[in-house]
Amino acid sequence: MPLGGGAQVVVTDLAIAGAKPTLPDDPRYAQFEHAYARLDALSRRARFTFAADHKPILGLAATADKHGGVKLHGGTPGIASVFAAGGRPLLPPKVDVLLAGHVHVWEQVSFSSDHPSQFIAGFSGTQEDTVPLPETPPADAAPAPGAVIEHFSSWVDGFGYMTLERAGERRWRVTVWDVAGRPVNHCSIVGRRSSCEVRQPRSQPPGG
Repeated sequence: MPLGGGAQVVVTDLAIAGAKPTLPDDPRYAQFEHAYARLDALSRRARFTFAADHKPILGLAATADKHGGVKLHGGTPGIASVFAAGGRPLLPPKVDVLLAGHVHVWEQVSFSSDHPSQFIAGFSGTQEDTVPLPETPPADAAPAPGAVIEHFSSWVDGFGYMTLERAGERRWRVTVWDVAGRPVNHCSIVGRRSSCEVRQPRSQPPGG
């Protein structure tokens, strides 16, 4: 979908991906191979590409373990195992930002390694995840092999929505809003990199 000014959104349908690596004899393997090839080809048609998919490829999610602690999960192995097959880059080099839902939080991740930024906007229409993500992920928290987190921000247990506003040829302003229309966080995107003003905003009561 062209956005004008050399920018576009490319939507991929990979929602059937599982939480375990996809094996070559799995019927989904060929589908994901085709999706990677199409994403690569389409991303070369624009100067800036958002790639949208239901499940995040480079995000983090948190679940509670039986001892009351928090366990972090990274990415979607069912997609990553095919996309990175043969040693190729996990995402085509012309993909700048990943957009996803599935995890019921808002999240931003940017990398010092050669990976696109990931935004998760899964906080708009159903029960929110309440297990807290760390304000700063541990050093070994990598959503994919070789992905080194540089900037991370999240908003857990809050309903809202996210907007994108163009700020230049390869620059965007991101605003996170609560359900009352109040800004919760502001972020910037420059090429494949992104950063936010607040690492972990606190929810406000309605009307507060």
